[in-house]
Amino acid sequence: MLPNIGKTYYTTNPDGSIDIKGELLRLHKELIAAFMLLLDTLIENPTMYGRAVQKVGTVLTNMQRLINALRPHQARLSLVGSLEREVGDMRMAIDDLKKKEEGGRKVLDGILGGGVK
Repeated sequence: MLPNIGKTYYTTNPDGSIDIKGELLRLHKELIAAFMLLLDTLIENPTMYGRAVQKVGTVLTNMQRLINALRPHQARLSLVGSLEREVGDMRMAIDDLKKKEEGGRKVLDGILGGGVK
């Protein structure tokens, strides 16, 4: 479970949706800026690092929440791909059975000398 992030750094659209890719790119830039601020703080005043570390942690947590929001979509796409492959395999097996049935009918027709239906 993710900790309480305190502040949300990503924005939601009026309909409640989130541009996850755009927000992740924006948060990535913000993470770099927060990390640079942390480095500056550690160089200039090492005892005041707490707020800068908290900012980096909050941005990372926001990014993690957005990435977790992608998981159901990713799982759905994986399932669709798997089912499409399975349907393709079944169709190939059905075609193979139809060919074998046709071959068997020809053999029986040749043995019996008449029409087998």
